[in-house]
Amino acid sequence: MQEKEIYKAITADEVKMLDDIYKINQPMFWTIDIYNSHKEYLQSAKRFTLEQRYLNAIFGILQKLITVGIFSFLPTPQA
Repeated sequence: MQEKEIYKAITADEVKMLDDIYKINQPMFWTIDIYNSHKEYLQSAKRFTLEQRYLNAIFGILQKLITVGIFSFLPTPQA
C-alpha cells in the first residue's frame, strides 16, 4: 500500500505569522517521530518534502525556546 503524500503550499507570509505556523506544521507535528531512532524518524517523515521537514525542525526549536528557554541549547555541566 502506497502512502498518500501530505502537501500544503506554504507562502512566506504564512511563515512570518508565528500564530499560523502551528496550523502549517500540525500534520508533521503529529506524524513525524522525533523521539526514537533516526530510522524511525525517516520512516515517519517520508510522506513530507524536505522543505516541510526543515519547517518541522524550525518549529520544534521555536517550541523548545518558548517552553524551556535559550538555556536549553547551551552546554551545561550535566551535559
